[in-house]
Amino acid sequence: MIFLPLLERVSRRMLHARGFVSRFVDTPLGPVHAYDAPGQGSLPPLVILHGLGASAAGWAPLMMRLLPGVARIVVPEFPGHGFSGAPTDTVTRTALFDAMTVALDALLHEPAILVGNSLGGAFAVHYAIVRPERVRGLVLLGPTGAQAIDAELKSVTSAFDFETRAEAVRFLKRIFYPIPLFYRLAAHELPEWVARRAAVREIAASVTPEAMFPPESLAALGMPILLVWGKRERMLPPSTLAWYRAHLPAHAVVEEPEGVAHVPPPAIAGRILQFLRSCEAKKPEHRSWRSADRVMHSA
Repeated sequence: MIFLPLLERVSRRMLHARGFVSRFVDTPLGPVHAYDAPGQGSLPPLVILHGLGASAAGWAPLMMRLLPGVARIVVPEFPGHGFSGAPTDTVTRTALFDAMTVALDALLHEPAILVGNSLGGAFAVHYAIVRPERVRGLVLLGPTGAQAIDAELKSVTSAFDFETRAEAVRFLKRIFYPIPLFYRLAAHELPEWVARRAAVREIAASVTPEAMFPPESLAALGMPILLVWGKRERMLPPSTLAWYRAHLPAHAVVEEPEGVAHVPPPAIAGRILQFLRSCEAKKPEHRSWRSADRVMHSA
């Protein structure tokens, strides 16, 4: 494999050159890697959470667009993804959420806005439920986590079981519009890339049709919420959006932009910054809390 490891390394070099440092946090599933940088703006700190099988590398262009407007950006990578260590145990959805909760507890020093895509969106909701005092707002980009029927769930999880370049291209068409050139060039590597990542298979296998969190807990969230569901969403079924519409609190904003697929383009930065400005206008009361006693170091 050439292209995909190269993408990870080039992205890391570029991000480090722009002021991001690599941090590692000890969690029950092993070390979690995160990019961390001070921004040039005054808007609230931002956490970006990628989806299953992805990493921070794919979000580098968005990170660069957001950095001038915010006070800080933190982008952790799931265990077994990106530069995070190989998991020390089976990575079920519950184990993943528990480990990432430990990671964010250690990384965050003040309440932040969470931006989550796909499985990252589901974890963002989970973290807002269990740590509401640490979340200023939620931006959910095509989030998973809704209740589903077996056939719908199988359609999503089986999408990661591709073995040929043609199947990889079909997968890319479900998550991007249009497919970025780099991923088209690397499509032939995707089957082996995914096959090597046991964490991806284990997490997908652990997802059940039940919702990932109680609907009443979702409805009780008090922070500002923006859900973006692109008109070109092809990965998740429409019932996912319907479930979120039914259970999000009344103040949540749901938008369905044209030309946006499961993974939004970097241009979504403008809408995210607009949302951050609205959150800044609703500053929360000061709360005192400290990070969990976990080991964190820079590399």
